[in-house]
Amino acid sequence: AGPIPAARLPGPVTMLPKWRVVPDVVVVPRADEYADYRAAHPEVYAVTVPPAGTGFGGVAEWVPMSTMLLANPGGLPASVQQSMVDMIRAAIGVIDFDVVVSSDAVRQELAADLRAAGVSQAALDARVRFLTYPPDSVWMADFGPIPLLRDGTLALADFRYYPERVTDDAFPTLLGDYWGATTYRAPLDFEGGNFATDGEGTCYVSQGLYWHNADKTVARIDELMRQYLGCVKMVVLAPLEDGTTH
Repeated sequence: AGPIPAARLPGPVTMLPKWRVVPDVVVVPRADEYADYRAAHPEVYAVTVPPAGTGFGGVAEWVPMSTMLLANPGGLPASVQQSMVDMIRAAIGVIDFDVVVSSDAVRQELAADLRAAGVSQAALDARVRFLTYPPDSVWMADFGPIPLLRDGTLALADFRYYPERVTDDAFPTLLGDYWGATTYRAPLDFEGGNFATDGEGTCYVSQGLYWHNADKTVARIDELMRQYLGCVKMVVLAPLEDGTTH
């Protein structure tokens, strides 16, 4: 459901989660093809109002989940493909999977690898749903939606992802349409690898959140995190030294 970008803009599928490094100066983004593309599709990319009222919040990673989201754009290194196979094989007895694949050929290859690893066709049919969509990368934890709960009702939070990865950036809203869940799009450059919560209002982020939203004050960023993720208390950590700021 919902509009899917008709064509990916030029750029190879990448294994690197991050192209940015800590800037020495604040760089003002210029108008370019990616910004133009987003502006032409406000139903997917435009900022929305935050969830109304209180009592909602992000979901702690240790609570029971109904499904695990994975992305396989195809052409992954063998070790990464094997890691995905291992995850599904180890957990398929207790959880469903929604696996985003770029084509039917990628679906067939992953299914064959799973069967070769000992996963039965019956288990695949019962537990694994393949969603055809051309992701720019494998990093679902970063570009995918952040789940929100209020009284057991699911909604999704969607933050701005890397400028050149327009299909990754569109995915949370399109998935929300597919699932019938409301998606709230926030005016922050942010990704899931930079976020954790206890589910009760305490949120953990790194300094990267503030570095990559340098056009806003700390107070404004914290307020947006409260509005869109229910963060009452922000705990800010020093980032990893790998370019991701996670």
